[in-house]
Amino acid sequence: MEWSGVLVAAFGIVALMHPTFAMGTTCTANGNQCAALTGGYCDLDAANGGPKCACAAINEAATVATTCTPISCLADANVCSTADSNSECIKDVCSCKATFELTGADKSAVCLAKVIGSSCTEEGGECAAIAGAFCVTAGKSPVCACTDTQGANQDGSQCTTKNNAVVTVASMALLFICCLPVTLSSLDSMSSYTTTN
Repeated sequence: MEWSGVLVAAFGIVALMHPTFAMGTTCTANGNQCAALTGGYCDLDAANGGPKCACAAINEAATVATTCTPISCLADANVCSTADSNSECIKDVCSCKATFELTGADKSAVCLAKVIGSSCTEEGGECAAIAGAFCVTAGKSPVCACTDTQGANQDGSQCTTKNNAVVTVASMALLFICCLPVTLSSLDSMSSYTTTN
């Protein structure tokens, strides 16, 4: 593990930089150690020497071991789709297609379909492959989201109608008023009856 900085004590200011995980650094399943490695992921495959931080299929290790850079497709645009079928050549480098992204997740060497919470741009159409989703641009970081009447399914791949199992007080009151066959006047007349044996 490399350190991205050193302890500096000057003019009464102390700063300590966090360790930077580089290519080949040991990682653990769901440990998130490679998340700071842009374009990287935790390769858990023992055949590849894993678990270790590695670059995704459309990236290569940069001269600085703490970053992955997109593969150039200037000479051959097919190099991207050969490396990952969910990628394409954009501005002379390999990038995920608009509805896909590199997540940095374990065993995620390829571009994965965007899900609810993925980044987007209003005009980019990145949320188009998520059934019922749209891009919410109101916050600091625009993300794919469902409407208020919908929620994401378990894996975030689509929006589904929310299951409203709770009956509101208003609908219960309406049910009572409309459908209850006994009225107050009928209760009064029933109270005058007595039973005799």
